[in-house]
Amino acid sequence: MSKDVSGKLRRVCLSISSWFCVPEQGMKDLEVLCRASAFMLPVNKFTNPPYKPKGILPDSRSVHPPKFHVVTVSHAVAPWRHPKLYPDEWLQFINEKHTHYTVEMRYEDDGEFITHFDCFPRVYHHPTRDLALLHIETEPTATELFEKIGLENKLKLAEEDTLPEEKFSEPIFFYGHQMIASDSSSPSDTDSRLMIPKLAKGQAFARTAHQIFCKTTPVLTDGMCGGPVMVVGNIGGQNTRGKRNAVIGMVEGIVPATHPNPSLQEAAVFVEAGDIRKFIGEVEDGKVVPIEGGEVQEFIAKDKDPSKMDIKKILDGK
Repeated sequence: MSKDVSGKLRRVCLSISSWFCVPEQGMKDLEVLCRASAFMLPVNKFTNPPYKPKGILPDSRSVHPPKFHVVTVSHAVAPWRHPKLYPDEWLQFINEKHTHYTVEMRYEDDGEFITHFDCFPRVYHHPTRDLALLHIETEPTATELFEKIGLENKLKLAEEDTLPEEKFSEPIFFYGHQMIASDSSSPSDTDSRLMIPKLAKGQAFARTAHQIFCKTTPVLTDGMCGGPVMVVGNIGGQNTRGKRNAVIGMVEGIVPATHPNPSLQEAAVFVEAGDIRKFIGEVEDGKVVPIEGGEVQEFIAKDKDPSKMDIKKILDGK
């Protein structure tokens, strides 16, 4: 929750955008590569050394141990790692050295853009699940803004690692974004679709050894991937009624409408709290080797035209 300029408390949500530029292919500016939803969870104890720019970016960049993890789907920040989802041949020319990442903050009720933050070009990918962690580059500045606008990040993982089957009859809430066409007349080829906050209500109905399936109303769309999955009620001893702050998972994907099993068609699939908790622990213990990149930022920095990095203008489709 956050207070707007009138002092009204409003719920805030996060989206994430990956950007790319391939100079060797003649590109000169960053363009949107992929978008998804995201959320933040607090860091417990980060034993890894803080990120060091290695001379790629200005020395003024903040170097700090992070206080928050940005949680999202791996396919949004590194689509080339997921050829089944993105079979496009041109993705073979892209890798982490060509990318840049931002998280955007919006009011949940109407999608009003508040601000954006750059992320470090260091990504931790889960080895088997579509799950990734990033960290805000200017986190001290971001934290000051959070305090100024009264933003309270109360999200926390539910104590139960998996949703027990006796809870399948209870409602589950899926937070994220839908992408809609912009009325922009810009000739740019960049993705000008708008990210509009979206809430869907669902119910679990089946699970396998690796996944849990839910029917939702409405059916989730691609922009919902990476968003938090929450409950209202008592989960794992946490009384969250009315707060919806017990995160039981992260939206991993939506089963295609063409799936051969009719019962699974358009079902939402999410990574459960236990898998997220275990992965965060391994990252914080230094057991996960991150993928580091961002070299293209030095190339982009040589162009001083500020309009080319006006994130709000680009993402608003103007």
